[in-house]
Amino acid sequence: MNTSEELIPTSFPSSTPIDLEEAARCCELHPEMIEEFVRGHFVTAHRDEEGQLIFDAGGLLRLRQISILQREGRASLKILRYIVSLIEELELKDEELRKLREQNR
Repeated sequence: MNTSEELIPTSFPSSTPIDLEEAARCCELHPEMIEEFVRGHFVTAHRDEEGQLIFDAGGLLRLRQISILQREGRASLKILRYIVSLIEELELKDEELRKLREQNR
């Protein structure tokens, strides 16, 4: 699939936390750029006992979304921040809707 047909993912298949280097490889981002995204609160990461960044499936998903948005739209950091906040808001609303549907069963 070429990048113009690539969709922004809504889930990430990995359930095993991975380190910065592996995240960079699988999300096609430079490790230093990922560190900037973590510092800028675009994505959440955890630190292991040695202080190295570790990403869970949610963090990897967000990195992949950012990677695709950058490639497809050449989005600035300001635009990325806005898009990421909209995605987060949609995810929260989706969760609220799911809970309401469960209550009405």
